[in-house]
Amino acid sequence: MFSLFKTQSFARDVSILASGTAFAQVISFLLYPIIGRLYTPGDMATFAVFTSLFTVCQVLSTGKYETSIFLAKSDKDAANIVALVLFLCVSFCLIISMAITLFADEINNLLNVNLGYLLLLVPLSIISLTAFDTYNEWCIRKKYFSKLSINKISNSVLVNGGKVGFAYTPFCSYGLVWGDVLGRFGSALICALRMWITDREVFRAVNVIEVKKQAKEFDRFPKYQMPSQFLNTLGASVPVLLLNSFYNNTEVGQFSMALAILSVPIGVIGRSIRDVSRKKIKDSIGNNNIHYLFVSLLKKSIVVSVIVALAVVYFLPPLFSFVLGSQWEQSGVFAQIMTPMFVASFVSTCVESPILVAMKLKVAFIWQVLFSLCNIIPIVVGILCNFSINLTLAVYSASRVFCFMVLISISNHCSKILDRAGFDNL
Repeated sequence: MFSLFKTQSFARDVSILASGTAFAQVISFLLYPIIGRLYTPGDMATFAVFTSLFTVCQVLSTGKYETSIFLAKSDKDAANIVALVLFLCVSFCLIISMAITLFADEINNLLNVNLGYLLLLVPLSIISLTAFDTYNEWCIRKKYFSKLSINKISNSVLVNGGKVGFAYTPFCSYGLVWGDVLGRFGSALICALRMWITDREVFRAVNVIEVKKQAKEFDRFPKYQMPSQFLNTLGASVPVLLLNSFYNNTEVGQFSMALAILSVPIGVIGRSIRDVSRKKIKDSIGNNNIHYLFVSLLKKSIVVSVIVALAVVYFLPPLFSFVLGSQWEQSGVFAQIMTPMFVASFVSTCVESPILVAMKLKVAFIWQVLFSLCNIIPIVVGILCNFSINLTLAVYSASRVFCFMVLISISNHCSKILDRAGFDNL
């Protein structure tokens, strides 16, 4: 009776959120064959470097205070956290803009790619992504799962539609970047408008004193969650930057496309389950059934992901070639190599909520240190030992599988802690 999937409200919420996310990803899939034929692996490599740069910076921009929105005691407190997040982000972007203006050449040389004026779009991307993430957290708190689903769909339409549209402009060489940046900005404006229309009364109560109060109350997030998430993002981004420096541009583009395709199941189902279960677990504290929910969800996610992986892994190279164009067949080979990594990533994403709900941020930080090392060291070893990129990615995949297994073990431990302690005692 306690099974997470058998809880009617949970199943409904996951269904709403997953269906919206799935539809958003279907839009991406429908446009991937077009994008794959409009852009080269080299264009994809440039886009991957740009994305890696702004996502690393975005983590630092807010102190990860947005993650505490759903934990706030009242909507008024949560609204003040939203104001805090936006203030920190804009302030950070002003500093980043000055740094880019002064050191643009040095940054391009360090990244081994000529982004040129595209560096000036980094602050806009940071603000846009922050607005989107903040709205997501607000929707999870308020259980606006249908609104969140619609927002994911509109974001996908704007971002992927922009990438296709810019391929036919004078900016075509950087169309992936322009489409992503302006699509995210349009999505951010929609988020801000929806939030104001729906809950403007609570946001009118925002004031400086309360913002400072919330900043102090949840200071564990910039102390532990932000460094933790920074290491996570750095670990995911540095491999792209290292590969771009020591392997050829085409191989990096193929690798980036494989990552983009294999990340879809995690984005469609894994994160939807995680977001809904996070709220479910918080509401279930005191019922002594959280570990049971964790185990049930863990078993189901393993069975589903392994079955799907075994069914498609052999066909990935011809599938990539057929869907994206013959120039992307090597991406399918890379996808085969990294399939175990994405199975482990999917499972760990589904069941990681107990760590955040238990606010074991120090433990999460230590794991992120391990995660970063497991991402970076295999690439460095491959480069120093002059491995082929296939062998380097095999070592990289195995290292990340180990890391995700550690995360699942930590989540299991935190689920037991939540059964033993009430929320006020965490």
